[in-house]
Amino acid sequence: MRIKTTFLATFSTLLFVFFIQCSNQQSSSYLLVFSGSTMGTYYSVKIVKADLNQTGTNPEIIQQGIEDVLRAVNLQMSTYIDSSEISRFNRYRKSDWFAVSADLATVIDRALQISRESNGAFDITVGPLVNLWGFG
Repeated sequence: MRIKTTFLATFSTLLFVFFIQCSNQQSSSYLLVFSGSTMGTYYSVKIVKADLNQTGTNPEIIQQGIEDVLRAVNLQMSTYIDSSEISRFNRYRKSDWFAVSADLATVIDRALQISRESNGAFDITVGPLVNLWGFG
């Protein structure tokens, strides 16, 4: 009986210390949350920083940076923007080479790789069907 009591007391003390430590760690960090809309959906970016006074923690600059990156991706790869790189690529009907940016080449390469790895379950050429069914 004495061993059981000693064990419970020790376990309770360790558990108490653990929770105190966890609560101290949570209060010493700072959560930055950025959200917005783009490409017909919403995004949320959460950044946990140990110190709010660290260099580079200007929320306005971070928000603007996120929006700039997402805008650039949208302008480059949106099928809803006629002047986007991917829209121009999709309209191209000649048999010679169409020069694409490194970013678009990377996305296409990865899409083809996923298509191979999934035995065609992921199909990069699904666009005409999506448009036919009214989702595009």
